[in-house]
Amino acid sequence: AADIEAVEISAYQAALNLHKFRLLDTLPRDKTLGILFEADTAVLGTAPLGASDIPLFACVHNEDGFLPRFVDHYRALGVTHFFFVDAHSERPVRDLDLGAGVSVVRPKVGDFKSSKTLWLEGLMRYFVSDGGWVVVADADEFLQLPEPFRDLAALRKALTGRGRDCCPGLLLDMVPG
Repeated sequence: AADIEAVEISAYQAALNLHKFRLLDTLPRDKTLGILFEADTAVLGTAPLGASDIPLFACVHNEDGFLPRFVDHYRALGVTHFFFVDAHSERPVRDLDLGAGVSVVRPKVGDFKSSKTLWLEGLMRYFVSDGGWVVVADADEFLQLPEPFRDLAALRKALTGRGRDCCPGLLLDMVPG
């Protein structure tokens, strides 16, 4: 009986994901951010990124202790812009001094557990050009590139040259120190 329930739940979750993506496909691009997120004219006015940009997308909640180091780490790897969905942190992420190239939105709908992919996909569909590469990571995940790659642009170039359009990675959650 437990196996049947697991299969039913898995099928239900797959259907929910499919409907989330169909919803995003039907939303007009210029209205997506306003529907999903609280209005922030600085973010809503940001133009889509260029094909050479490598943005990072993350959902965060009360992770201000990780974020300065997180941003520095990924900036050193070549991330050109950071998009944070602040799932109503006690100390709002937009109040942190994370430097230039950081956009923060707060969701109008959903919660961290059920809507994370909806939020991230909504942002990516708005800001990322067709064929663009992105990094999706949690605030406690610090990517280490394999040799011989010194930055994400070099990794993207090598993978694109091999006909690849993505690169899965193994991310381990670890607390610094």
